Amino acid sequence: MKEFRGRRRELGLLRSLLDRPDPVLVQVVGPAGVGKTTFLRRALTDYDYVHHVVPPLPEPGQRATLARDLGLESQPEPPGWGALFRHFDETLTGRGRSRILVLDDAQRLHQSRARIVEPLTSWLEECAARGGPPRHAVLSGRVPDTSLSAGEGQVTVQSLELGPLTLRAALPFLPGTSAAEKIGAYAVFGGLPCRLRLLDPGASLATNVRHHLLDRDGRLALDAIDVLERELQNPPRYVAMLSALAPGEADWATVHAGVPGVTQGGQVAPYLRTLERMGMVVVRRSLDAGPASRNRRYQVVDGFDAFWFRFILPRLGLIELGSGPGLLAALREGLEAHTASVFPSICRQYMVHDAAERLPANARECGGLWGPGYDIPVAGLFTSGGAFYGIPAWSHPPTPALLDDLDRQIRETRYGFGREQRIRVVFGAGPFSLDLERRAARRHDTVLIAAHDLVGGEGRLES
Repeated sequence: MKEFRGRRRELGLLRSLLDRPDPVLVQVVGPAGVGKTTFLRRALTDYDYVHHVVPPLPEPGQRATLARDLGLESQPEPPGWGALFRHFDETLTGRGRSRILVLDDAQRLHQSRARIVEPLTSWLEECAARGGPPRHAVLSGRVPDTSLSAGEGQVTVQSLELGPLTLRAALPFLPGTSAAEKIGAYAVFGGLPCRLRLLDPGASLATNVRHHLLDRDGRLALDAIDVLERELQNPPRYVAMLSALAPGEADWATVHAGVPGVTQGGQVAPYLRTLERMGMVVVRRSLDAGPASRNRRYQVVDGFDAFWFRFILPRLGLIELGSGPGLLAALREGLEAHTASVFPSICRQYMVHDAAERLPANARECGGLWGPGYDIPVAGLFTSGGAFYGIPAWSHPPTPALLDDLDRQIRETRYGFGREQRIRVVFGAGPFSLDLERRAARRHDTVLIAAHDLVGGEGRLES
């Protein structure tokens, strides 16, 4: 089914929470367009629930609209949150397995300074004490509510984060006839369902780029900047940070240098934290670094945002003037470099979700390793306990010398030291050279993963 894909693990987790006998308050968090509402409707198919979309109104207006959705008659002053939650039980049929109140677009409650946490948790506590069918609440929004803390009283508080679809989940939406072309399309258009549904998988990647990004009337031509201008009060500095990160993951100094007018590191941090809360940027630490380490790297989460800020933003004036379609030839050369910058994330994705097809198991822990003398973009531990170290090589065909260099870098880090299994993985577009295949065949600890392995099953098209 093209409209809903790639959320099996999250579906299972949410449904297991909602089947608990004790009250649960779940936060479902993800960027705009990631598919939170569709996900909730699928997850709650056979539950007894009310799905209320919080309007962008002052707090009294938000209470009034919830009262209306719960069937209460219009009153001069809407009931308080506690009274509304208690009335919620009267609106349900009782046919479902649990009674659930869903508040969608819950970030608007924070924007209106609505104080709902205490009355919401109190109501859930009352329900638990009274017995009967369990009651749960789901808050769905773009950013987490930091006022909610886990383990308060009898109420279990749990967060569930939805990110962009994986490559495999996005495959039916992507243009291209070969595995490598599908990966290139995923690098450009990313994994947000709201964007993927606009694509024409029967047309080429170039046609989709021209139609959606280089045409001033294209649905995605201004999408990335629209998100910032809609959500943030001071977009220019966020635009500068995303532009600095667009070519690939970067350290603090690179981000700081990319933001003109900011002279102190402390001034950069709040902007990065906001982008992280919005799901647009992820902060990564080397796997062998401590939790307090400042050796961090920052990366744009979705390939579309990276592509847009790297290639579309600098040409936005020409696109607005109607000259965008003629820019396609100039973008072709940059497309390969962009795919190479996104490729490590795709490889890490594969290790977490699909590695068991070719390797001992999927990854329990996956990230990167960097420090003096080594920079290994893909590394981690299998669920079976062994360690792996991976080198993504998209732009240039990997050579046997790459394995020698990987061995040297592994010796520079103690991550995975002493484990019986230490697997080397080389990722590339494929096909691999005969020399590299022979070298890998002679070593029991080396596996080659090509584009057709990354797309798997239904993506096994042409090589």
